[in-house]
Amino acid sequence: MKLNNHGWGLSTMLLGVFIIIVFLFIALYFTISLNNQLGISNNQTEDKIVKTVEDSKNVVDKGYYLKKINRIYIATQSYIDVNNVVVSRTPFNINISELIDKDYLDVINDSKTGNRCDGYSKVYLDNSDIVNIKAYLKCDSYVSEGFGE
Repeated sequence: MKLNNHGWGLSTMLLGVFIIIVFLFIALYFTISLNNQLGISNNQTEDKIVKTVEDSKNVVDKGYYLKKINRIYIATQSYIDVNNVVVSRTPFNINISELIDKDYLDVINDSKTGNRCDGYSKVYLDNSDIVNIKAYLKCDSYVSEGFGE
């Protein structure tokens, strides 16, 4: 490149324009390829969203049932304290129907079907002589992990 008092020459200017155009084409190529990759991933995301919406119709509100299990736990604790129940290392069950009959717990219904749920609490002393209470619930739409074991 030769710079003289008259400014850039025509050949220098054409070379500069050519380099800029090459860079623009390279940038355009990468933009199109990135857009295609994002387009594919957006389609996959849309498919997942549609599938999730379809599956959500059958999804169970676990929070509802966990609150009910917590209520069973609290009712069992109150039942043991008020009735001076002797707890041993041998596990025993307290059925929720007994807790309901003695007004420690309200009836628990399935959130989807409205049918009455069944459940119990397993009570025992651990090796450190601490009272353990594990509450379990069985409804039409939900069953606690470990229920019936």
